[in-house]
Amino acid sequence: MIKFNEKNKNLKKIFDVICDKLPESIFKTLGFNFFRNLVLKKIIYVYSINVDNKLASVITVINYKNYDLINGFVIKYLLIKPHKILLNFFKLFKSLSKTSKLYIRPNYLHLLHLIIFKDKFNKYTISKKDKIINSFYKKILRKHNANTLFLCFDKSNIGALKYYSRNSFKPFHDIGSIIYYKKKYKI
Repeated sequence: MIKFNEKNKNLKKIFDVICDKLPESIFKTLGFNFFRNLVLKKIIYVYSINVDNKLASVITVINYKNYDLINGFVIKYLLIKPHKILLNFFKLFKSLSKTSKLYIRPNYLHLLHLIIFKDKFNKYTISKKDKIINSFYKKILRKHNANTLFLCFDKSNIGALKYYSRNSFKPFHDIGSIIYYKKKYKI
């Protein structure tokens, strides 16, 4: 049985999964309290998919309005905790520079994190799994009054490149080693 969760009660577990599976995420540097505060303030939205009552996927998104605001929250937080800047300067600089010169529209939704536990989808073909995930993308897009999902990842991430290409996401921007992909959905 597949279940889509909009209200994730255990944010710490979700945060730990993000840090474990995506160690380059800025949230690993900024910590759980920062992540939780952004979720509680509805800057970041967290969704998950369970298969047979086990966590199978984590999806986090930022809407158009908050996409431009998030860097301000990060900078404000770093001013309070300057030691994090010193310890993580290059990682923070790379993350904060991702939004430079990027034009997005109000109907765009930023896919911040996507984690899929392949073993939880073992009984499904790749195309069936992709169809399931895409159906949840549509649900999330409707909830946020958007029709285009966009994201960025490092060009060296071959797994992400294969997944998004296979699912008809198209490149539309790049900054150094970071590439942006997007897909418009019929909602």
